[in-house]
Order: sequence, then C-alpha cells, then structure tokens
Amino acid sequence: MSRTETPTTDRSTLRVRLRDRVLDFAAALCLVIGIGLFLFARRALGALAAGTYQSPGGTLVERTDFHVTQSRLGLWLVAAGLTLAAAAAISHAQRRTR
Repeated sequence: MSRTETPTTDRSTLRVRLRDRVLDFAAALCLVIGIGLFLFARRALGALAAGTYQSPGGTLVERTDFHVTQSRLGLWLVAAGLTLAAAAAISHAQRRTR
C-alpha cells in the first residue's frame, strides 16, 4: 500500500450492536452508583465515629446499621458492574475475532 492509498474498512466490522452499548452502559451505571453509594455511606460512618453526625431521627445504632447496609450495597453494585464489564469485554473480544 502506498502513502496515498487509504485503507478500506468493512462497515459491518465497525458497527456496534445496541446490545453491546446497553451492556456497557449498565456496567458503567452500576459502577458509578455503587462507588457513589459506598463513598456517601463511608462519609456518614466517619461522621458517626467522630461524633459530628446530625441524625435525622432514630438512634445512632440504627443509623450506623443503615449506613453499613448502604456501604455493602455499594460494594455489591461495584461487583455487579465489574462482572458486567468483564462480560462485555469478553463479548467484544469474541465479536472481533469473528
């Protein structure tokens, strides 16, 4: 191929399926929401430990349990996002080899 020739590409190999985009979006959404939820809960737990938490109601033990549960849910969402991202990566790699 000379310098003046442009490489030709097959349009069918460049097409991204809607399923792939939805899977990527779901993975990113799970990761962002999970990280945000985890960070929010950890900040609230830090305020509880420092004694600066302004409780909207309930005992401090109830609030602690609530924020620990939030933290765990955030971690589960991150794990789900990573699993979806790995599945999407495998799907993309398999599609490229076909």
